[in-house]
This record gives sequence, C-alpha cells and structure tokens, in this order.
Amino acid sequence: MTKPSNKTKALAILEFINQHFYISINHCISYLNMKHQTASARLSELHDEGIVQISEGANCSYYKLSKNPEKVKEQRERIKIDALIKKLEAYGYEVIKK
Repeated sequence: MTKPSNKTKALAILEFINQHFYISINHCISYLNMKHQTASARLSELHDEGIVQISEGANCSYYKLSKNPEKVKEQRERIKIDALIKKLEAYGYEVIKK
C-alpha cells in the first residue's frame, strides 16, 4: 500500500475543516490518523497559502477556512519576514527596511 502524498493529506485536512468549521492539530492526529509533525506541516502550508487562518483558543490554536486568502497570505508573509529580520539583527546584521 502506498503512503498518501502531502497533497492528499492537505486535502483530508480541508475536508475535515469543511465538515467541522474549525479544527486543531489534535483533531488531525486523532481523527485523520496523522503524526503531529505531518499535521503541523500541512496546516502551516495551508496557512502560508492563505487557505486557512488561525484562531487562538484558550488551550490551543484552531484552524478554519479563510474568508480572505490574500490578506491571510500577506499577514503570514509579513510575520515570517519580521522574524527573519529579528534573527539577522540578533546576529549583528543591519537590515534596511522599506
């Protein structure tokens, strides 16, 4: 039997979100039989693409379908760029910001 591809696992996550409105990584582990690292990677990819967005709960983060994918994608990119700038500055590099 062949292992499901990353794309297949991402689609399984999207179907699960569509059926339940929102999910957590623990839902992927329990109901979709994924390893934590796999669920985290697929959700991160979907978030990077703006397909899902994160809502912070009391004990964990929940993922739901995005109503504005472009905005989510831009926000995600900005967060990653800001984190990279902080790392570079921590190592003594001067970053010129536009």
